[in-house]
Amino acid sequence: MTATLLWIDHKQARLISGEGAMLGTVLATPPDEEEHRPNKPTASGRRAEQTHDRFFGAVLEALRGAGPLLLCGPSSAKIEFSKYLKRKAPRIEQEIIGIQTMDHPTKRQLAAFARNCFAPPPKK
Repeated sequence: MTATLLWIDHKQARLISGEGAMLGTVLATPPDEEEHRPNKPTASGRRAEQTHDRFFGAVLEALRGAGPLLLCGPSSAKIEFSKYLKRKAPRIEQEIIGIQTMDHPTKRQLAAFARNCFAPPPKK
């Protein structure tokens, strides 16, 4: 079980190990999926919610085997994902060690932040 930093917004999620290695990226709308769809609701009127659940489901799959988890991001997506985990994967939700507001950092900034957050405490 690896310590993982998850940076998430409503368009993408980035997974970074506690050592700062990029573990992967999950896009809310895969590049091969048609981007311009009519704005018609599905039969149940929940198109956005279904897309949201599909994205969060893909992020959840990418998190399988993760240990301590730090959620970061610029918007409400990190809170929404935490609630999604509580409903769909309570075991993983219990691994959350913190939720941090963070703008749109570069990959290097994310890696450095993950290393700092998961670094062992200095010995005295």
